[in-house]
Amino acid sequence: MKGPNEAPRWLPLPFLAIGTYLVLLSLGVLPYAPHPTKRGILDGPQHWQITCIGIAFAGAGLSLLLAKRNRWIGVLLALITLPAFVAPIVWLLYFSGKLGLAEQILASVPMVLGVTGAVLGLIQTIRGK
Repeated sequence: MKGPNEAPRWLPLPFLAIGTYLVLLSLGVLPYAPHPTKRGILDGPQHWQITCIGIAFAGAGLSLLLAKRNRWIGVLLALITLPAFVAPIVWLLYFSGKLGLAEQILASVPMVLGVTGAVLGLIQTIRGK
C-alpha cells in the first residue's frame, strides 16, 4: 500500500520520455519539420534552451525514480535539474528581448519564489531533514 505522499511508480516515465525527446530534438538526432505559418519565441528546436529544458525534465524523472534510494543521488540530480530549468527562463525573461518590462516584472515574482523554495528544499535535503 502506498502512503498518501508517495508518487505512483509510473510517474517518472513521462518526465523521462519528454526530457529524452527534447534533448534528442535539440541536438538534431530526431528530425524536425517546421510549420511554415507558425512562429514562436525560438525559430527551431536546435537551441541550448530546449536542451536545458530536456535535461530538466529528464533530471526530474530520474529524481522521482532514484532519489528515494539515496539522498545524495537526489542532491546531485537537484543540482543538475535546478539550473537546467532556471537558465532558459532567465534567458527568456531578461536576455531574449521578447518581453516588455511589465511582463518581466510579473513573471519574475513567481520565478523567484519557486527558485527560493527549490533551493530551501535542496538545503533541507543536504542537511538530512
